[in-house]
Amino acid sequence: MIVIGTSQGREAWATQALASLPIDMPRMVVSCAGYEIGKLRWVMQHTEVRRFWFLQDSVVVKDSWWLRDGLERSGPVSLCMDPCALGMFMGVYERKVLKQVELPHVTDKEHAIRLETEWTRDYLLQSGPAHVMFPELADRNAHRIEHLHGRDNLVLENEFMIKYKGTWR
Repeated sequence: MIVIGTSQGREAWATQALASLPIDMPRMVVSCAGYEIGKLRWVMQHTEVRRFWFLQDSVVVKDSWWLRDGLERSGPVSLCMDPCALGMFMGVYERKVLKQVELPHVTDKEHAIRLETEWTRDYLLQSGPAHVMFPELADRNAHRIEHLHGRDNLVLENEFMIKYKGTWR
């Protein structure tokens, strides 16, 4: 299962992300529930899915082998290491581990950014270390900024995917 996290007003982003996914892979879009952890909570409360990719709506898949590979592995899988494993909250999550960690209510973007390292650390303490698919996808390796869907984006890209980042330092 692939879960795309989005928000109201980001329909163009979600449409672009969905269009890039392989047609034969189950997917769902979660557009309510606040920030990323709220979307993970929604998946826990409203589905029975045991293992799933969580991707942001600002991801475009160019070659999908890594989606299948990540779901077939055991344990956690992180898309990248920026700023840490499960950076940007993107990776493969397991229901059994999510049941063991608190899913805090996120109050604002600053809180979400702080939890990107604090909460993911707690998740990985319960799950064990993550396999990292693309360690090279990091802000420091970005080569361009692109204006897309009404904002400037730092573009993290390799031959398999693109991540458009609207917030970076």
